Amino acid sequence: MGAFKSITTFQDRKKNLKKPNIVGKWYGKKVLVIHPDDPTTRFLEPIYAKIPDKTVIRGGKTKEEICELIRSHDRILIMGHGSEDGLLAMGQFPGSDTYIVDSSMAGLLATSSDSIFIWCNADKFVEEHGLNGFYSGMFISEVGEAYFYGLPRTSQDIVDESNRCFIEVMSRNIHLDAESIYRKIKRSSYKRLTRTNRVAYFNHNRLYCSSVNEELEDCKQGWQVWVDLYE
Repeated sequence: MGAFKSITTFQDRKKNLKKPNIVGKWYGKKVLVIHPDDPTTRFLEPIYAKIPDKTVIRGGKTKEEICELIRSHDRILIMGHGSEDGLLAMGQFPGSDTYIVDSSMAGLLATSSDSIFIWCNADKFVEEHGLNGFYSGMFISEVGEAYFYGLPRTSQDIVDESNRCFIEVMSRNIHLDAESIYRKIKRSSYKRLTRTNRVAYFNHNRLYCSSVNEELEDCKQGWQVWVDLYE
């Protein structure tokens, strides 16, 4: 009886390991999600759907109000359509012209070390302003973008498969810190999908993390020291 009980307990623990404790990991953290309402990026919603203590902004705020919200939250998730200049407002925010997140907020965003930036060419914005966290470069999420970036004969099914797999991996790991998310997604089912899905291959090669980039730069500098010594 005792032996059977211990086996059952072990199996129960094993099952629990397969399910991330989202509430436990996020306990005590206030999360701000800035995701302008737009039908073409609603597929991103599952990324943050299970975060317990979150404020989701889809529109209706001024830039000043957004800044106050950034100050009062522990972690910032920003996603949608954008460019190297920031996150597009998509006509959802009063008083904002083109962007709802732009260079005027860079200093404020730089105070956070664990943010998420997912929009097209967010890498240029993040790196120009020295921000910290997990971020994307050009990210293909529509067929038109695939054709524009040199992936002809890309069907909607291929794009949907890439989007779906990316979202599944992100939503499963969003409770982790930015660097852990990066390391997970680089070894995940999204990585495996790159073997058969050209859009996933394109996107996967354009996912970054500031802390990992710093490690790589340190390695390059260290290697250069050795090269200089032996030249």
